[in-house]
Amino acid sequence: MRNVPQKDRPIAPVARPLDGEPRALISEDVMSERYGDEVILLHLKTNRFFALNKTGSRLWELLSRGECLSAIQEKLCGEFDVDPMELRADVERMLASLRDEQLVQFQKA
Repeated sequence: MRNVPQKDRPIAPVARPLDGEPRALISEDVMSERYGDEVILLHLKTNRFFALNKTGSRLWELLSRGECLSAIQEKLCGEFDVDPMELRADVERMLASLRDEQLVQFQKA
């Protein structure tokens, strides 16, 4: 995904969570720290470190704010030059990886 300059980005409408839309909640066992464009995650129970690139870091930032998944996808589409369907697939893969590593869990809204 390519970063699009702010002035060239369309203003995205604010997404409202759909009834029953799941949210990804960050595990209480995870610490995170930003280093430049990356975010480093540490799972305190497994002692495993994870490094997120610029796009993954932005996803993590939105998750940490409690954003619903549709709002996250809309914001990322507005910030990166990417096909919405490709973005959705990438976000779903990333969330599945984060879930598999016990970094997030899903909860219905």
